Amino acid sequence: MEKNRILWLDSVKGIACWVIFLGHFVFCYGFLPFVYRWVGEVKYNSFIYNGNTAMDAFVMISAFIEASVFLNAGEKFGTKAGSGIIKRYLRFSIPIFMIEVIVYVLQKAGLWTERFPAIPVRDIPFSEIIYDSFYLSLFKGSSHVYPVFWMMNVMFIGYILVLVICAMVSVMKKPCAYLLLTVLMIITLAQLSMFFLVFFGTFLYLFYSGMYVGTEEKHKNFKAVRYIFGAALVILSTYLSGQDSELAYMLSNKGFPKCFGASYFYCWISAAMLLTGLILCTPAIRVLNNRKLASLGKLCFPVFLFHPLCLVIFGEYVFRYFDARAGKYNHGTKAAFFVSFLTTLLLSLLYVKIIEPLINKLTQKIVKIL
Repeated sequence: MEKNRILWLDSVKGIACWVIFLGHFVFCYGFLPFVYRWVGEVKYNSFIYNGNTAMDAFVMISAFIEASVFLNAGEKFGTKAGSGIIKRYLRFSIPIFMIEVIVYVLQKAGLWTERFPAIPVRDIPFSEIIYDSFYLSLFKGSSHVYPVFWMMNVMFIGYILVLVICAMVSVMKKPCAYLLLTVLMIITLAQLSMFFLVFFGTFLYLFYSGMYVGTEEKHKNFKAVRYIFGAALVILSTYLSGQDSELAYMLSNKGFPKCFGASYFYCWISAAMLLTGLILCTPAIRVLNNRKLASLGKLCFPVFLFHPLCLVIFGEYVFRYFDARAGKYNHGTKAAFFVSFLTTLLLSLLYVKIIEPLINKLTQKIVKIL
């Protein structure tokens, strides 16, 4: 698996997951420490914690990597496809079950808090956890226990869609493949379907893998133009990500198609611009092609799993202690931020070192049996 890793994409994935952490922190506590402005007042720097754009970029990158694996599989395509779906299901459902059991225990022990509004305190039957973990989260995009898992459906079904698209693309001429993916992107974007992210990620890999063959030799100034255009896309991406709600509100009643009135439409476009811009601007890739920075990518899944727990439990109880003692909201928020960050990081490292290898061994045994 290590040989298939693309360092700069790992770096972007890792950064994206920590942006999701920041976004949920703002969602829970109202503002980001050291910014000292409430969410409604932040205009041009909210891209720093726009978790929606970060999550969208994460899904696109996952589709990009999956397309690279399938389209380079050659004769092993069938084997990779069959075992890949089973492995993906188990590697998602087992950690989901683990986290939901933790939530169940904390709820029963009376330790859960209302700090994360999307995960209310309530009496959860254990049978609902099993149904939620092994079916609802992955196949329906819904979770009654831990709503943060709604995105797992896009990741799992998206994996199957990439597989199908790659099987079709592998027997097509490249112009036909581009046309197919363009039609699928237009349809899903118009319908505000999250699977637009999957199709765009696959399209981006085709673009990346066959990019500019022989072009730079023919046009000496092409490289400079590409760098400038890529940098411009990245800058425009940050603007759109920071202005998604404002743009949606402004255009919602102006007679535009309904997609222009949805804030997450601009997050999708922003994520698409960001990744396209990075691919075009090679110097940015060189900066991201750093092994230490790329190591963040290995933590991205456990960060996604654990950060709501850390915000609701560790962050909240520390916040209450410091807020009551100092009498200032800012003090409690700073303490909650540092504790939530450190506990998320620690649990993520433990997951990668101990839990993930065990899940991988279990997954391999089940795949062999099947």
